Amino acid sequence: MSVVFGPVPVRRLGNCLFVDYIPPKWCSYSCAYCHGEPRPCHHLNRSALSDPDQVVKDVADRLAEPGPTVRRIAIAADGEPTLDLHLGRIIEGLAALGKPVAVLSNGSLLTRDDVRAELGQADFVSLTFDAARQSAWQRINAPHPRLRFDTMLQGFRVFAASYAGHLATETMLIDGLNTSTGELEATADFISSLDPEVAFLAVPAGPQLAEGLAPPDRATVERAAALFAERLRRLECLSVDEQSSADPMGGSGYGETPFAARRFGFYGHGNSTVPLRPLAAGRPATTEPVDAQEPIAGRG
Repeated sequence: MSVVFGPVPVRRLGNCLFVDYIPPKWCSYSCAYCHGEPRPCHHLNRSALSDPDQVVKDVADRLAEPGPTVRRIAIAADGEPTLDLHLGRIIEGLAALGKPVAVLSNGSLLTRDDVRAELGQADFVSLTFDAARQSAWQRINAPHPRLRFDTMLQGFRVFAASYAGHLATETMLIDGLNTSTGELEATADFISSLDPEVAFLAVPAGPQLAEGLAPPDRATVERAAALFAERLRRLECLSVDEQSSADPMGGSGYGETPFAARRFGFYGHGNSTVPLRPLAAGRPATTEPVDAQEPIAGRG
């Protein structure tokens, strides 16, 4: 089975090839909004989960095929990429292909020096951060029992302070878990301390959520967006709908894009930039060149 998907037009990043070589559910979290059969996916020790030479070859072969120009390569797994001991070698090998490399991670292993060093090689890093209070973090992300909340926060801080690339965060809003004013303010304040170039607020589709949970209503999303916009230099709001589970290139033959890529809302589905425009669920992803959109400014 191919580990390469796309290219996919990606908001603010251009056409991306997505690479997903981590076993499904091989993660330090068991998030309430994660697709698939709900079951613990608690892994914390790094191990060899890939053949780095083969992963790089698969991507090189795809780049050699005719098709849309690829602007970036994105490692966006249905598990957690930093659990792979070979992540650094893969980032280095992909970068040698002449394309910037993006990595989507939950950030839970940023307490480790080796993980921070390996992620630091990527051109763009997007970190999941759903809650700045421990009780909400545990209910939403269901972390590995050996993960410590305060230590995890410090890992985020240390990485953000030293990272020289393009940093983004993603926050998934779940009604009643991280949507009170106090929760939103705490989360926005912590993300602000990381100074990301862009923060994404995402709204999950109902089928993604564990039983008994629901996405927030429009008024809650607008309140969250207002609180985040007061604190962050750029905010984008995303609605993640069921239609985004299909390959947006429509018949390209490249297969379904990894859930991680859909979850983090990088498609054009229902996107809006503050001030909020209507969150139009199910709007088809644009096929226009995304490279024409404004570039990501450097961190300053």
